[in-house]
Amino acid sequence: MKADRSVHPMENYNVFYSFNDNRIKERMIKLMNTDVVRLMDRDFMKELQDRIAEVHKEELKERLKKRAEREFFREIDLVIQGVLPKEKALKNVTKIFSFWEPDTDDGACKRLVRTPPVLKPPDVDYRPFMTKEELNPPSPGTDISPLHSDIPEDDEMETIRKDFVYNLQDEIERMYVQPYTYEKVRYETESVKELRKAKDVETMYEMAEKIFYEI
Repeated sequence: MKADRSVHPMENYNVFYSFNDNRIKERMIKLMNTDVVRLMDRDFMKELQDRIAEVHKEELKERLKKRAEREFFREIDLVIQGVLPKEKALKNVTKIFSFWEPDTDDGACKRLVRTPPVLKPPDVDYRPFMTKEELNPPSPGTDISPLHSDIPEDDEMETIRKDFVYNLQDEIERMYVQPYTYEKVRYETESVKELRKAKDVETMYEMAEKIFYEI
């Protein structure tokens, strides 16, 4: 008995394949109502191929439809705003504006155009945080010179600066002590001087104790 040559030998073997990815499983169930793929089943694979092409065409039509709607409403807004002449718009848009003239329907056009809301400043009472001068500012013709009467003139400021520099220099010279004159100008009490003259240890301890109690 000869084998049937019209049937491929591999078609007698069943090979089943399943996906671990949940997204692919959901798509397979949506297409074929099962997540198991029969790889060696010619009819199953042909049906799967047709279903994928069909779904792709449906999704493409849906995307084109949404894009056409967006373009339609975009051109309507451009015509209302006066950016795009109605003669150059899409055919459906031109039909809508066939009886509309922007010059005569200017009021209606302004109502249709979306304008951003005007932001108003917050209603806050700042008077508790203001000084008396800020609450009662002087009028433009008021003489404000008495407010600055305490500020000295330029010549007086120069005199004050020179006196300050002279006094500062004099104080620096008076307080500055040369290293070799330090022992002469250093102040010492009489008790300390007597302590320096002591010749034995007992006298030094007595004088030191005396100085300690004086302090």
